[in-house]
Amino acid sequence: MFLPTKYSKFFKKIRYLLLVLLTSVILIFLLNTSRTGYAENPRPTVATFSEIRGTVRVYPNGNAQQRITPNRDFRMNSNNNDQLWVAATTPRSSSWADILFREQEQVIDPVVRVGGASTSTVYRFPCWVEQPGSSLFGWGFEKVGAACDTVTANIVSVEESIAQKSSSPKISDEAASKQITISRLEDVTLIHVYNKDGDVAVDVLVGAVRITALNGSIFNVNAGNRYIQSAELGGTDPLDLSEASESPSVEDFLDETSWPSEVKPLLDNLKAQLPITSQLTETQQEILDTHNELRAEVDVPSLSWSPELASAAQEWADTLSRENDFRHSDGSNGVSGAGENIAAGNSVGRMLRLWSSEKEDFDLSSGQCRRGETCGHYSQMIWRRTTELGCGVAPHRRYGNVMVCNYSPPGNVIGRSPLQ
Repeated sequence: MFLPTKYSKFFKKIRYLLLVLLTSVILIFLLNTSRTGYAENPRPTVATFSEIRGTVRVYPNGNAQQRITPNRDFRMNSNNNDQLWVAATTPRSSSWADILFREQEQVIDPVVRVGGASTSTVYRFPCWVEQPGSSLFGWGFEKVGAACDTVTANIVSVEESIAQKSSSPKISDEAASKQITISRLEDVTLIHVYNKDGDVAVDVLVGAVRITALNGSIFNVNAGNRYIQSAELGGTDPLDLSEASESPSVEDFLDETSWPSEVKPLLDNLKAQLPITSQLTETQQEILDTHNELRAEVDVPSLSWSPELASAAQEWADTLSRENDFRHSDGSNGVSGAGENIAAGNSVGRMLRLWSSEKEDFDLSSGQCRRGETCGHYSQMIWRRTTELGCGVAPHRRYGNVMVCNYSPPGNVIGRSPLQ
């Protein structure tokens, strides 16, 4: 059966219109997917605030703020308008929030720290950050999809940010014309997005990213390079990776005491790819300095930090945290013949003082504990023949925190003075 020519032309027009409509729908879908940056699966539904410091406010759906406390789950809205405002209360103060994303109780990429600078940061879940401010994004959980592979950084001045937040918690649509996008290119990636002399800087510390600049130019930026976006131009420069990795923001982000134990494998993976593996965190340095100050008081050589001892100590601290227990290890921690001190308390400083306070029960003239007293923690700290130290700290439901320190060679040998 053949249709007349006029009907044939009519159906051709219909098919053409349907094709145009279908193409438009696909383009709109792709553009919207690109803007939100979500991976197809899984999509995060819950954000858990691991740690909070300073002024941190959440605006669900851009409306009235909610109070957020550490270890509280925040269920995200589906329209992507949930916002977080991390504000510096004074020009020299620092406020920040550590965030984990979850889907069906499983932690998914990325792990994020928002804030940590002396200027405010506005953040929209899960991966939209307004400059000025400071944010770190770490990807690399094994066998787990990413909540978003694209970070959007919006370019605003300090004055615009303050005026915008004072007038309304909602993010204006005008901001969309001033944003850059940062898409990761490798599974394990760590970037630091921050304000540098009025421009937006993106330090690529691990992995590689693709950045779409304000003018539409595309930059592939590998680890060891910094991308700078000014009001008009964007470009890359070599990055002193050691210096960038040792910045307070990055060191704090990689400090495992700020995160639950489930994040430790990711942090270890990131640290292993940075030239700071031999550098100490602020907590590790505090522990080492306290030991060496006590040793200097009794004129014994300083200790050096052992990553091997620290790894074994952290493993046992994580075990005590997980089991909500407090006991010495059974010798299966992978370090043969090491001495061990353990303590529990609400801070590292307090736990160190529990050990160091035992020096009041130590008789310096005889090199022994006073009769009827115990000072084994302190004597291990100052044991002359001990040369290496490694410690780990983990959160503890009963005591706040638990700390384990391993010593090699071990101290407290029967019949020998700590000072010999």
